[in-house]
Amino acid sequence: MLATATDDRVSHQAHPSFAEIIKQLSAAEAKELLEILGEYNVPIVRLLVAGGTEGNLGHSIAHNHVLPYSAEPDGPPIENPAVAVWVDNWIRLGLVNVDYGSRLIREGFYDYAKARPEYERLVAQSPAGVDDVMITEGVLRSTNFGLRFKAAVTPGRPGLWPGSPVPPCGWESY
Repeated sequence: MLATATDDRVSHQAHPSFAEIIKQLSAAEAKELLEILGEYNVPIVRLLVAGGTEGNLGHSIAHNHVLPYSAEPDGPPIENPAVAVWVDNWIRLGLVNVDYGSRLIREGFYDYAKARPEYERLVAQSPAGVDDVMITEGVLRSTNFGLRFKAAVTPGRPGLWPGSPVPPCGWESY
């Protein structure tokens, strides 16, 4: 990032707050964030469970911000409770937005949700199984600020903008 800030050709990419953002990311979180910022639209889901009493039934959030996360490309899905906290942090930092009122329309984008360990466990623990568990589909989007952050901290690397040929490591590409 220092190289970006001192190179007149690209210094406009290094916002003064980027150094503070780096301080507010764990090493594992920063690695995953850079992969996420390479994709403009990422499918994300919220898992809800039916509950309440007669006359006062509803759903409560069991798992927020569930992404198609795995330890390695094309690897099996793994549960990492830190991911939801990371997404909240990225939102707080202005790097991404999450919208559960929108969804990606390409068929199959959200199929990953039913293969997630979190979903399978909720179904197994619920008295009515699948009928008690609801999936709310949404979209995680990189902000312009987030894309600029990625460009500043990864100068000269391919994959700075959406549609780049560099595949993400831990996230399924959409």
